[in-house]
Amino acid sequence: MGSISQTLRRTAIIPAVRAPWLRYGGLASLLAITALSSYNAVTTDRFAWDLSISRWVQQVTVGESLEEALFYMGVLGLGGVAMTLAFLWLWLKGHRVDGVLLLLALAPNGAVFFLRDLFDRPRPSLDLVNVIGGAQGASYPSGHGFMVVFLYGFLFYLLTKYTDSRRVLSIVLGLIVLYVPFAGLWLINHGRHWPSDVVGGYMYGGLALLLWVQLHRLARAWEARHPGFFTMRTIRRLAERIGLPRGA
Repeated sequence: MGSISQTLRRTAIIPAVRAPWLRYGGLASLLAITALSSYNAVTTDRFAWDLSISRWVQQVTVGESLEEALFYMGVLGLGGVAMTLAFLWLWLKGHRVDGVLLLLALAPNGAVFFLRDLFDRPRPSLDLVNVIGGAQGASYPSGHGFMVVFLYGFLFYLLTKYTDSRRVLSIVLGLIVLYVPFAGLWLINHGRHWPSDVVGGYMYGGLALLLWVQLHRLARAWEARHPGFFTMRTIRRLAERIGLPRGA
């Protein structure tokens, strides 16, 4: 968590958080709120305010163009393209650890499916709200909400490592800050998730982001001690060990 605040402080986007207890207190609060939210997801089908907020959000209609833009900015759309391009750039520039961690960022998304099956909260139903496309399995936490915070957050974190331009970083951060709530409202508007599912996805995404930032710091330190590990020769050796053909 300290790494994120140090990075943003270096680029002068946010003021410094000098007191360590504030950083650790913030992390402890996020863990506690996420745990409480998860407990309520297990014990209730929805929060008391989920239905009223969902019906209010569904009164708003947006154009098809905006709906498509919000959809394709998800993991399989713009997010996937941004991740692929960033990985290729990092790998070709020799920033192998950064590229590998970015590629492995897809792994936590699998944990969301596990959590949803574990909590088994039902999605919004047609007898309560308008549901576009029909219900799709369990509901809490929102996988889309998780990934927009985690993936875009980690992409922004990596961006801070390769540019000191306050303008570029401010624009990208502003776009992310605007998109994240709009994506959540879109999920609620289409009846895909309850508001508490979306918020839960945001919180789990934030925790995963903090974990990935710490893993990045450890991986960078490990790479400094093993500078020749992430090479194509090593990749070929690993491929041979797991039985992949040479041309794979």
